[in-house]
Amino acid sequence: MREDMEAPLGQRPSARRGLGVAMAIAVSVGVVAAGALQLVHGDGEGIGLAAALVRFARYLTTTLAVGGVIFLTIVRPPALPVAPAARRITMVVAGVSGVVAALGVPSQAAYLAARPSAVVDPSAIAGVLGSGFGQSAALGVVGAVALLFAARSAPAPLSGALGAPAVLVALGAFLLTGHTATSEPRLLVLGANLVHTAAAAVWLGGLVLLPVALRERRRADDLAGAARLLAGFSTAATWAIVAVAVAGGALTWVEVRAVEAMATPYGLVLGGKVGVVAFVAALGTYNNRRLVPQLTSPGTEPEGWDRLRVIVRLEAALLVVALALTAVLVNVTPARVDAEIDQATEGPGIAVDTTVERFVETRAGSPQGSQPGMR
Repeated sequence: MREDMEAPLGQRPSARRGLGVAMAIAVSVGVVAAGALQLVHGDGEGIGLAAALVRFARYLTTTLAVGGVIFLTIVRPPALPVAPAARRITMVVAGVSGVVAALGVPSQAAYLAARPSAVVDPSAIAGVLGSGFGQSAALGVVGAVALLFAARSAPAPLSGALGAPAVLVALGAFLLTGHTATSEPRLLVLGANLVHTAAAAVWLGGLVLLPVALRERRRADDLAGAARLLAGFSTAATWAIVAVAVAGGALTWVEVRAVEAMATPYGLVLGGKVGVVAFVAALGTYNNRRLVPQLTSPGTEPEGWDRLRVIVRLEAALLVVALALTAVLVNVTPARVDAEIDQATEGPGIAVDTTVERFVETRAGSPQGSQPGMR
């Protein structure tokens, strides 16, 4: 086995720095490229897949960028310097998220028009820009730029001044379209969605940047600083898990309403997402209860840091899977609506208007689009 594979966490070559984030960026670029190929292919399913791939790339990069800024400005103990690699990674991901948000507009135009040539059709693009989807994309670009500058200026006071508005704009952009824009009760849906996405960003962004920042501290032979950083993230992640569970439970009630509705396509995908997140939460609980106390005590063995690295990477990978399921969920009719329609078509004497919001896009209709808030 090569020497670099046997070295402890803090002694690995710099080429391995940020490997997880580099892979995430590669995934985003890859799915956008795959989306472009699907657009060229030209059939309806290919165009729909392209839109879904671009949506997933936007979710992934925005979540990482928001989580990165929060990690640099809030989670990181003030006495510790900002890890240069963590700053660079956050800036790159923020820039990519802005590009992906902009690319979503022509992708959505092609999806609504059901033809690849709509990506360069001024009227089709204008229709998307004038819709909630277009407003969401514009805010996404603005939020990405603000996140980039907030990361660049950390830990200066300007970073804090830019960070909070940047996070609100970037995450608020997801509230303008899809299920989030139409579900009731409005205040509950908007508040729960914002809390849900912010907590997910803290969780995923921290999982990606934590190994990078810890490596910087261990290279500087600052084990006490590494322990403080780990303890700070552990606390933030614990609150993030609680927030994800509470806000996610509220959103589940809004879109499902009944246990039997979990048998619908929406319910099945949602169940898969909940299962993935629950497993990640269990791994996080193990870290918090077992590994973190060991690693923050004197005389920690290198094997403990390596075990943490493996678990953190697994957690991050599984949360990316949860984001992919989110990208699927937002184009599926909510379970409560499916259940109402089934009752109307199968149950005698039930008067239910089957024209209620199906959340299924009619491509010949309004260009509002179905790029949603994250659910």
